[in-house]
Amino acid sequence: MLEFGSEDNVGEDIEDSVSRIHEQLTFLSQYKHNVKFFVSQTGSLTKHKQVGLFNNELVSTAVSHTHSYNLLLKEHNADYLSPNELILRSQAGVDALNIGSNSNKCYAIIGEKI
Repeated sequence: MLEFGSEDNVGEDIEDSVSRIHEQLTFLSQYKHNVKFFVSQTGSLTKHKQVGLFNNELVSTAVSHTHSYNLLLKEHNADYLSPNELILRSQAGVDALNIGSNSNKCYAIIGEKI
């Protein structure tokens, strides 16, 4: 199972990123048998703490587009999210999160509840 991400997450210009999602997913569809996750910007950004701003409306749009291609949406940079921020992602339909080695046990507990 593979993931595909086509750009660096810089936490800026999320609108532009989402505007290109159809083109990216169309390209990715030729590899649909090998790829399970599409990695998209969500507004999150880490710099030894969470500094980005999650955009629920744009992320929900990205999730809808991604699901229409039978792929799951994965968000990077979830290392320092609060329980409430994790719940927002679940409500927007985000299917998976990348949590780096800076995380702690509370994420496993929260993930089970979401």
